This record gives sequence, C-alpha cells and structure tokens, in this order.
Amino acid sequence: MTGRVSAAGEPAFDLDAERAVLGACLVSNAALSRLVGELEAEDFWREGHRVLWEAIRAAAREHDEIDHLLVAEKLPKGKDYRGALFSLIESVPTAVNAFRYAEIVLSASRARRALAAADRLKEACLSGEPETYESAPERAMAELEGVVRRDPKGGARAIAEGVDDLVAWLDEAREHGGVTGLRTGIPKLDRAVKGLNPGRLYLVAGRPGAGKSLLCAQIAATVARQGKRVLLQSPEMGLEDYLRRLATASAGVSGERVEEGKITHEEAKRIVREATKLAGCALYVDDRGTQTVADVRRNVLRYEPDLLVVDYLQRLMPEPEAREASSYEQVSRISFDLDRIKKDFGIPVVAAAQLSRANEQRGGKHKRPILSDLRASGQIEQDADVVAMLFRTSHYEDAPEDELEIALEKNRHGSLFEATLYLDAGLWISDGRRFSA
Repeated sequence: MTGRVSAAGEPAFDLDAERAVLGACLVSNAALSRLVGELEAEDFWREGHRVLWEAIRAAAREHDEIDHLLVAEKLPKGKDYRGALFSLIESVPTAVNAFRYAEIVLSASRARRALAAADRLKEACLSGEPETYESAPERAMAELEGVVRRDPKGGARAIAEGVDDLVAWLDEAREHGGVTGLRTGIPKLDRAVKGLNPGRLYLVAGRPGAGKSLLCAQIAATVARQGKRVLLQSPEMGLEDYLRRLATASAGVSGERVEEGKITHEEAKRIVREATKLAGCALYVDDRGTQTVADVRRNVLRYEPDLLVVDYLQRLMPEPEAREASSYEQVSRISFDLDRIKKDFGIPVVAAAQLSRANEQRGGKHKRPILSDLRASGQIEQDADVVAMLFRTSHYEDAPEDELEIALEKNRHGSLFEATLYLDAGLWISDGRRFSA
C-alpha cells in the first residue's frame, strides 16, 4: 500500500486520482467546464481536497476562466490550503487523462456512498423501532438508486434511442386529436394537458370541498377502465368510501339517497353491477392513515402501475429522520421525492394538494386561488409539470351549485387554461356531458 490508495477492508479512495483531477482543473478550463458539474466536494476522500474543490467551483461560478489566484481568494483562512494549491499546480502540469481520473474519483465515491447506505440499512433494521425498520429497505433502495444514477460510465443515451418513442407519440397524437397520454375522461382537460403523460407530475390543488378527492378518484377509475394499472395512495379516504362513491356515481344514484335508504331495488342492482365492473379493474388503493413516500415507492415497485394518484400530498408523513424539520422542509422533501418517482419509474403522477387560506383573506371577488396559495411549500410549484386549481364559486358568491371552475396556473408543456366544469348531480365531474359507465 502506498498510503494514497485504499486497501482491502478500507473505504474506497485514490488520492493520486484526486490530486490529478484538482490539478487538471487548475491548468485547463476545458477540463474544469466538463468536471465542475460532475463532481461534488463529498466525492473527494481527503478533507483538504474537498476544500480545494469547493474553492475551484466557487471561482468557476464567478468567472468564465479561472486561475490559481482566483481560486486562492476562495480558500478559507487558517490551514495552509494555499501551499497545497501551489503544490498541485507544480505536480500536475497537464490535464491529460483528467476525465479518466475523474471516473476513478467518482467510482470510489459511489462505493463509499453505497457502503454508508448499507450501514444505515443495518442500523435501521436493528433499531427495534417498527416505524424505522419497516421502511428501511425502501429508503436504502432510494439511496442506492441515487448512487447508480451517478455511474461515471453511464447516464447518457444516444439520441437515436428516442426515434421509436417519437413515432409512437406522433401516432398517438394523430389518433386521439393531440391527446398523447392517459385520458382523464374530461375532454376539455385532456385537450389542455394532452392527457396524462409518463414522467410528469400533475397537481390538483384546492381548498377543502373544492372537489380534489372526487377528481382524483374519477381519474383513477377512468384510467383503470382503460385497462391500465392504477395505484391510489390515500391516507385521506378509505377504500370502501372510494368504492361507494365510484359505484354510485357510475350507476347515476345519489350517495345521499343511498345513505337515507331511499333507493329502489333496481338502483341497488345497478350500483352492485358497477362495483363488480370496478372490481375487475387493476385499481389498487392503499388507505392506511399513516404513509410515507417510502411506502409509495414500495407500492409502485410492487404493483407496477401505469398511473400513480396521491390524495393528498400534505397527508404523507415525512421519513423519521426528517420529522424534526419545519413543515416547509418536510413538504418540500415529499414533493421532491414524488418528482423522483415520476422520473425513476417513467409514469404520470397525479397528486392532490391543499391550499392555504390566503384566497379567503383576499377582499372582494379575488377569491380564486393562485400559485402562491399552495400550502407550506413553493417547492411543490417547482416540481409540478401542471398545476390545476379547483374553485367552487358558489362557496363565496351567488353562483350555481353544480359549477366547478378549473384553471391551469402552470402547464410546462402547453398553454394556460380556464374552464367551467360541472358536478353532474354532485356525483361526477364532467365538461357538460353526462357520465356513462
């Protein structure tokens, strides 16, 4: 062992490779521009190398080209980091093989991170605390997925790989009038968002009673009826409630009349018939009152859905290690994790979100929600591809009870949009046409 490369039984590192990378970035701006976005300070094993890399990145953020003097200005006072800086320049005069050395540094970093994830998994599994060890495998898997994505030899794909998907996308658009994703059953909405497309996060936001859960349930059932697999994560409402709501709506029978026992024998038969149809669909509901994103990820792995629906986002619990964080930080993390799920699994995600009371505090007729009303976190707005605001005008002014306004306040892949939808007998949301099963 030379003292600069790890041996068996030690965490992986290669100090010579680290020095080569740092020196190359000091003498070659071409090497720097390529590597500054690839490596993080934590990828370096030696503390002094981490400090030098942070200084190099700080200088690169402020200057198109850097030199050792600009980097020296960013070094902390105290230890002789400047001496180490000048030593690097002398010992690494060229940037030859810089990218190969960067691969070595990153590979060692990935090995250390995988080892740390394994250590945390072991600690959690031996904790004796159910809330910690039950979700431990999913958290470890998420960490390892992050490690895999940083593979220095992979990640990029040849653009030719997208040709087949492009052809399929064009065919879908021509066949369905521009709607390329899963259909929600509401034509106006489908045309505005082009259907629910893979790898996108659709946020359905509103105040309590605006129709968020109804729309989420309706979308889930409609997509399931298209022969697709749908996973509905609902710490908000139970499976039985969803089934009753969907079956009675499909049968065209008021839920209130059912609860009052005022339905006919024929209506009861229709409800059972619709429930039986739903039972034949691949629609899965997790209605546990306490759920984390790790639970969601585990279910996605298990059921392999074509669509994930979450009702609603703020009801998901943070992971144990984040429960001391602020509400803002917790919701931001949950939103970020849902965004990762849509990308990692290549599926559309529909998530309901609660709005703050800010719209109710605005005077006059300015009650319609806006993006800043999203409760607890602006991160939700950042992660979402589409933000659909639901608004019941009749809750605030004289207006028909069956009207439901929807506004796309954000649409990353299309235009903003406003429309009036209708609560069909209070059972189903439509754009004017009666729903039929």
